[in-house]
Amino acid sequence: MSIGIIRKLAAASVFALAATASQAAVVESWDFVLTMNWSTSTNSYGFDRGYLPNHGGYGPGKRVVTSTEVSWGGTGTLGKFYPIQSYPSIWGRSGIVITQPNIAGNIKTSIEGESSFSVQANMFTHYNAGVSPSHDTLRYATMNVDVQVVHPDTGEVVATVPKTFKVYFLETRTTYTNPPPPMSDPDIFAVLSDMDFTESFLYGGVEYTLNYFEMPDNLKKLSNNLCGQVVKTNSPCYGFTTAENTSTAIKFNFSITAAPTAIPEPETYAMMLAGLGLIGVVARRRRNAISK
Repeated sequence: MSIGIIRKLAAASVFALAATASQAAVVESWDFVLTMNWSTSTNSYGFDRGYLPNHGGYGPGKRVVTSTEVSWGGTGTLGKFYPIQSYPSIWGRSGIVITQPNIAGNIKTSIEGESSFSVQANMFTHYNAGVSPSHDTLRYATMNVDVQVVHPDTGEVVATVPKTFKVYFLETRTTYTNPPPPMSDPDIFAVLSDMDFTESFLYGGVEYTLNYFEMPDNLKKLSNNLCGQVVKTNSPCYGFTTAENTSTAIKFNFSITAAPTAIPEPETYAMMLAGLGLIGVVARRRRNAISK
């Protein structure tokens, strides 16, 4: 092998090792956009129709499906419909409202084994009111969650994570009385898979893990009995129950974690020094050849 080839190989090995060591710099913080919404396509939700036995037919009730609200039941007081998030205490109407659909900001990178940093993510609230048998009730709906991670200096989108959850629901019916009846069986919210999730992405030679998780721990593994009532299968499910005339808020948090900055092993330093020594030997041989 010629001296020139040896010199090039040695130099290449040193530069490659140096690049490997330098690539481990962790990005200290990230910009992010967190989005939660209801799908509004006709095949992404379903309702059980209310029945009017005294009138020989079905009552349409009042359904609302938007990107932030799925609600059902009566039209509210005095025959007028009010958005459930503005008047959650109206008896005779229930709904699941995404109260924080879009959140953007900056988050500090957590390092494995050190203090963890997290920020508040999206939030939805279930308002439970007594719904008459004459009104439609929710059976299922589709919720979308989207996480976007952006480099704060370059504006580069380095990770986009879309998630879709089919939400199942069981509304316990009641009848209209004045005042409302006492607490009855709670309504049940369920999903087949937990809504917490983690995804990894690589940037600059470092692996990062984004974590989207439910903070108050209201989403729990439900009993087989409850899952069977809502999901209509024997599959395990996760969710919560809300007592009549109350509400349940589900809040999520978000974090990004990186492995500690890679420090070259002693063997790596030895290889770098050996490469530098080889370059020196080649240089001396070249000088000696020239002097002769």
